[in-house]
Amino acid sequence: MTTELCRRWREMLGGYLLGHLSPEEVVGLEAHLDGCADCRAEREELRPVSGALASADPSHLGSPPPPPPELADRVFARVRAARRGQRRRRWNIAAAAAVAATLIAFSVSLALRASHGESEKFQFTAIPAGVTAEATLYRREPGVEVWIEVDGLTPGATYAVWVERATGERVRCGTFNAVNGNAHVVLPSTVQRADTAAVGVSTTDGNLVMRAPVTPKDA
Repeated sequence: MTTELCRRWREMLGGYLLGHLSPEEVVGLEAHLDGCADCRAEREELRPVSGALASADPSHLGSPPPPPPELADRVFARVRAARRGQRRRRWNIAAAAAVAATLIAFSVSLALRASHGESEKFQFTAIPAGVTAEATLYRREPGVEVWIEVDGLTPGATYAVWVERATGERVRCGTFNAVNGNAHVVLPSTVQRADTAAVGVSTTDGNLVMRAPVTPKDA
């Protein structure tokens, strides 16, 4: 089933395939794709379209007017309708996907940056020797978005990121692969800011690697 989080990541696929995302956005999207077969399939479906867009000559295009606010909803509604009848109308999927990819390529980077708003930084109090890290939280819908900058983890190893509720429950956000040097990890969570007690990183089998307590704050 496609969740709200999947829908948000899929809106970034066009910019990802065209090379328009920041390094932080690429890390977050690829971490989600590692664990989501449906979104990987969506990426492969859009890949031929992105190749055609990359060869287009922008010098022949005038300055486009700003899209109406309801354009994105109409575009994705057409994509969903086309998929329901894809065996009979495959050309509709290609046309709708082309429009969606074009819209995403022009707007996703600006929209993502404008929506971050106020940030809150927290330090990891439980952390391995030789590792440096910092956590940043952004209020997003439906919960918080977790940004982690970390250096010193085992390169190539896979780690899980989670948000801890006030009750002690750990809600997993996703995974990332450590690199040799500083890694930028961006992952969304459904946990509300007011219910966030900590942000942490564990091995994939659940062993704690580091934890950053979060100051309580009203919603």
